[in-house]
Parts: sequence; C-alpha cells; structure tokens
Amino acid sequence: MPYSRKISKILKDLVLIMVLIFTLFPILWTVTLSFKQSRDIVKYPPSFLFTPTFDNYVNALYNSPFLSYFINSGIIALGSTFLVLLLAIPAAYGIYRFNFKLKSFVTVFILFSRMVLPVAVAIPFFVVFKELNLLNTHISIILMETIMLLPLAIWLIGGYLVMVPKEFEEAAMIDGTTRFGAFLRIVLPILITSLAPISILTFIFSWNDLLFPLILSGPQTKTLTVGILNLIGYESVDWGALCATVMIASVPIIILAMIVQKQLIKGFSAEVLKG
Repeated sequence: MPYSRKISKILKDLVLIMVLIFTLFPILWTVTLSFKQSRDIVKYPPSFLFTPTFDNYVNALYNSPFLSYFINSGIIALGSTFLVLLLAIPAAYGIYRFNFKLKSFVTVFILFSRMVLPVAVAIPFFVVFKELNLLNTHISIILMETIMLLPLAIWLIGGYLVMVPKEFEEAAMIDGTTRFGAFLRIVLPILITSLAPISILTFIFSWNDLLFPLILSGPQTKTLTVGILNLIGYESVDWGALCATVMIASVPIIILAMIVQKQLIKGFSAEVLKG
C-alpha cells in the first residue's frame, strides 16, 4: 500500500473514532450519572472513579409512579404505531399505485403536512379533544401521534411501492385474483421488509414525544417523558433518578431494534439500492 494511502486511511480512522466518541460520550455520561450518589454527581471536577450504587434505579422503579408512566408510554407508542401502519399502507397504495387528477397535489400536500410544527396544531386539537371529553385519555394522544406521523409513513411506504413492479399484480389478476387479493398476496409480503424501519421510527417518535402527552395527558395518562420532566424542579434537579429513568426508558427501544434487526437491515438496504 502506498504511503499516501496509509496516511489517508489513518486520518479516516481517526475521524471515525472522534465522531464515535462524540456520539457515545453523552450516553456514557448518562449511564455513569445513573450509578452515582448525589455527592459524586455534583463533585467538581467530575470523576469516573466512584462507588456505584443502584439507589437511583430503586427510587425510579419503586418510589415513583414509574411503572404507570411506562405502561402509558407503551400503550400510546404501540397504539399509534399500529394505527399509523393500518392507515398508511392502504393510503400509500392508493396514492402511489393509481393515477388521478390531483395525485401530484396530494403527494406534495402529504410531504408538506409533515413540515407543520406540532406546537402549531397542539392548541386547536386540545380544544377539540376538550369538547369531545377526550382529555386525559390514551385515545387523544394516540390520535395526535398518528396524525403527526401518518404523512411520514405514507411517504416512506410510497417509496417502497414504487420499486414493486405493477406487472406482478397484473399477472395475479389475470389468474383470477381480485385487486385486493393481489395486494394481500403480492404487494404486502414485499412491503414487510419496509415496515420494520417505519415501525421503529414511528415507535421511537411516539415513545419520545413530550409535547402532546404534556398537553393532553392527565394524572392517569402521564408518559415517561412527562414523568422525567417532573424530576426537574425549580431549585434542583434529581440527576441520579433522572438518568436512571432515562436509561430504563431506553430499554424497550433497544429490545425492539434487536428483535427486528434483520428486517431493519433489509429495509435500509432496499432503500439504498433504490437510491
């Protein structure tokens, strides 16, 4: 290998290492704080040498409504993910598979609707849900998450539909299958690989959302993000419990990503090949 290429490779590796350190350091710091006692957290200069304690995790799990917040977040994230996929798949199929006069307008409208700031629609929907007596319910938050995430899901699924040749469906319909049957037997199985990354994105966005649960939830429907926010007081912040709660809240995302890892890689690989 020429000397210049060795230097170039070393520089690239150094850049990658620096980016990796910059990316992982906040996570490492959060993990470290979650095992520190209060006196070690406020110690200056900070040190990575300390006596670890599980008190923060015990307090987060047993001395707070953590389990209730966790269940509420799970119900909302799973419910919104299911509803988004249920609506986005047929919507994307209808928009991207058929030609109609307003197709370009509808496609652009879906893309631009994703750009709407959530805070711009939060208050109007708050008034609507109040009139419908849906405040402090899981339904109101699930509907809001679905409304905000549906355009993105339709756009992503539409990108995968473009790669599926229409001839497959036409061949199935020639053999006597209906349009709906061709969709179920031909298109939907091919789209399964694309549903993994879309499901992950939808679940993560819904799980991590703060604005809509903060506005629409009540004592019985508070989510983890709202519960974490309550750990930040006017005069002090319970950093240990906060970091422990954050780490526990990250577990479902990690487990879900590991479960659908193969489908996730296939989906992203297909997206790269499409590009």
